[in-house]
Amino acid sequence: MVMVQHSKDMASGIQAVIFRLHNKQFGVEVVYIREITRMMDVTVINEPTGFIKGVVNYQGQVIVVVDLATPLGLSLKEEIPEMARMIFIELRKKVFGFIVDQVFDVIHLPANTIKGTCPVDGKSIVILDLENIFSKLL
Repeated sequence: MVMVQHSKDMASGIQAVIFRLHNKQFGVEVVYIREITRMMDVTVINEPTGFIKGVVNYQGQVIVVVDLATPLGLSLKEEIPEMARMIFIELRKKVFGFIVDQVFDVIHLPANTIKGTCPVDGKSIVILDLENIFSKLL
């Protein structure tokens, strides 16, 4: 389990957790992250759009787990890798979880970084706009 420390000094840039999902690298701003844990048992829900994977018991609450592959236009994958982690985020006082293949690092990005693709160490990382992705659940 990883507890994420939130920095008060965001004027000099943003911090983002970098993770892999379906062989692509993505980032999420640390300010949204509540916790990163090992995989938990997900109670699968058959939801027509495929966006909601299921629910988990997280700190005594039933939390929706989202499959990010659908909104990101990635193919669905049934097998969960051994290095998979669950990232719990908080948006507008609601908590959601999503599964990633692997969490790499927390990096510092310049203040002028916007949501979208940005170069990091010679690689192209997509910084996700969680408000937009989760808008239908908020």
